[in-house]
Amino acid sequence: MVHVLGDRRDHFETLKDVWEIFRIVAEERKKREIDPTLRVLAECVQEAKSGQGDAHTRERLESMLEFLAAMTGLFDEILRMPTGTLKSVVKLRGRVVSILGMGSKKAG
Repeated sequence: MVHVLGDRRDHFETLKDVWEIFRIVAEERKKREIDPTLRVLAECVQEAKSGQGDAHTRERLESMLEFLAAMTGLFDEILRMPTGTLKSVVKLRGRVVSILGMGSKKAG
């Protein structure tokens, strides 16, 4: 909210930096959507390890938790990057796979 001298109405101003807007929106969505999912998955894994549920279900839950935790870690690293670095990473896009020497093979 921005105050205008001599005007009692509320005036609003948006952030100018789209990279900062992205960070804010992404962080808020993570708090609302991803973090609660991680907590519930962790609880489910603990329940499955305590003897409830079959081995296949436990393995599936553990796999999902491991994946989501890894992606969340990557996401957090991306959000902490300075804007210039993040712009460079974004420019790399599909070339990351070839830079790492992994070709275009899909993970199975």
